[in-house]
Amino acid sequence: MSAAAPWIAQQRDALLAQRGHAWLLQGPSGLGQYSLALEMARAWLCEKPGAGGACGQCGSCHAIEVRTHADLCALMPETVMLEMGWPLGEKAQKDIDDKKRKPSREIRVEAM
Repeated sequence: MSAAAPWIAQQRDALLAQRGHAWLLQGPSGLGQYSLALEMARAWLCEKPGAGGACGQCGSCHAIEVRTHADLCALMPETVMLEMGWPLGEKAQKDIDDKKRKPSREIRVEAM
């Protein structure tokens, strides 16, 4: 697991004992919501988690790192997904590749 900023590590530690079926993290840009969400996903999906979260070595940790884990769905605007290396849905990617439309700056209904 990567070294998190102190405020993210503090939140991560508090949340490791809790689980939910979904989260909604929001707030002004730059506060660490994305980092916190990714740290928690790594910790919860890791095959060999330790006291501090994910091992960073197992197949699950690797799949999260390369954005291909089957049990992880990131929901954010297409422009942000592309910037952060997340794959788009097949139809959305085809429409963008075919120049039918530009990547959305909003979360599209079809993405849910």
